[in-house]
Amino acid sequence: MNVVQNREFWLNRGNFDLVFGNIVELIYSMDQELKNLAYNASMSLMLLSNDLQRTEICDFLLPILLNMIDQQGEEEVLVNRVKRLWDLATMDDGNIFKWKYGEVFWCMIPAAEVEDASEELRFAAVNVIMELDGLNLNAMESLIENLSCEEVRRVVAVAMNMLSCVVDDPLWYDVDYQYCMNAGMTDAFNLGVCLFNALTLDGNEHFRYAAMLAIGWIAQRNIRGEMMQYFDQVVTLVLKSLDDPDPR
Repeated sequence: MNVVQNREFWLNRGNFDLVFGNIVELIYSMDQELKNLAYNASMSLMLLSNDLQRTEICDFLLPILLNMIDQQGEEEVLVNRVKRLWDLATMDDGNIFKWKYGEVFWCMIPAAEVEDASEELRFAAVNVIMELDGLNLNAMESLIENLSCEEVRRVVAVAMNMLSCVVDDPLWYDVDYQYCMNAGMTDAFNLGVCLFNALTLDGNEHFRYAAMLAIGWIAQRNIRGEMMQYFDQVVTLVLKSLDDPDPR
């Protein structure tokens, strides 16, 4: 009954197209506050359009919103936009992001690559990717399979940054590990593991694969640095850590 009433109000009376036109106009406004308002309103409109089977609105709006994320330089606004996209992904039934997985993926990776990006921004961006992985595993596997070597390097760098979000503080070892997990203290680390897992496609031996990538990354970044004299010890440390999945 609600669906019928909604269609009467939004579609038959023309209110949906009226709101859509106003939002599009605000999106291209020069006023930043109005653009932010239009961005948030677009998220709600896409959910509504999905319920009303007007999914062409999602096809039109989503690329525009991704472009707004790409062009945003202020972190506070960027974090808010990525979080709203994450919220949208959690409510998608498969129609909103349909055929747009690659575009969303390559919008989130640059967001997570932003120099001096906060853990909050990286966390939200990788969460969007993981939501897409849950929505359509086959589509994400196809995307991963077709990554170039340079693109794989970029994804690995993001994953390693997530793994490094765990602070190596001696006090950690005095805290119950289950409490750390329940409190969300290891969420960022676990997202990094999931991203590495996605790179391996089948998920088997992902810790070992991640360790090999870590060794390669250390070697590449320090090939002429002082750290190379300790490389054997680093390799041994990484390999030994494979027996202990505790991120600390």
